[in-house]
Amino acid sequence: QARPPSALYRFRKFVARNRAACIFSLVILLTVLAGFAVSTGMYLRENAALKEQQRLRQQAQDRANVSQASLLLSQGKTEKADAILRQTPLQTIEPSPEATGVFRTLGDWHLLQHRWKAAAECYQLLPMANRFISEEKISDTGDMIRTAPAFVLAGMGAAYEQHRQALIDRYANTPIPNTAEQLVKMALL
Repeated sequence: QARPPSALYRFRKFVARNRAACIFSLVILLTVLAGFAVSTGMYLRENAALKEQQRLRQQAQDRANVSQASLLLSQGKTEKADAILRQTPLQTIEPSPEATGVFRTLGDWHLLQHRWKAAAECYQLLPMANRFISEEKISDTGDMIRTAPAFVLAGMGAAYEQHRQALIDRYANTPIPNTAEQLVKMALL
């Protein structure tokens, strides 16, 4: 049974001889770990808050750009409106009636200039915005007839297929003749 003392045996003897110092060291270690955990949590919350603040700031800037473009379009300054919106990534713009009108107008303008890709990029926001429009009014917008050919002419086959399938899913059983007619025309490109 005689053998050299194990590390665990020596540690237990050390703790027994220095009980107060070990307890004090343990309390300090736990305090440091708790402080580290709290400060890490606060850092992560602050970082998340800063990212959210940056996202909201960008969203506000995007809305301001859309409003400014709308104003310029009402004044007949289409090129300036287009230049302002070119600074704004399309995927960051939230659908709204104002944004829908701006992008519909700019898409039409690009179509008249035979800028198929630019027109298609403008029209990409229309399906998202049109989900807020009632089925009775969708055919009045002409968006189905505008968007699908712009995607095809711009060589954006995947975007056309996605657009076509979304409209078929939404309006396949429509009782409204004008909407059904536009759907068939758009789906047969």
